[in-house]
Amino acid sequence: MTFQTRESSVSTRGSVFILGVYPPMPHQLDK
Repeated sequence: MTFQTRESSVSTRGSVFILGVYPPMPHQLDK
């Protein structure tokens, strides 16, 4: 149970982190 909750948290956090970091990076580079 602990592992499942931790994995879910990491997966969600990773997705949000990538989605929030990847788009701005290219935009800044383009600008």
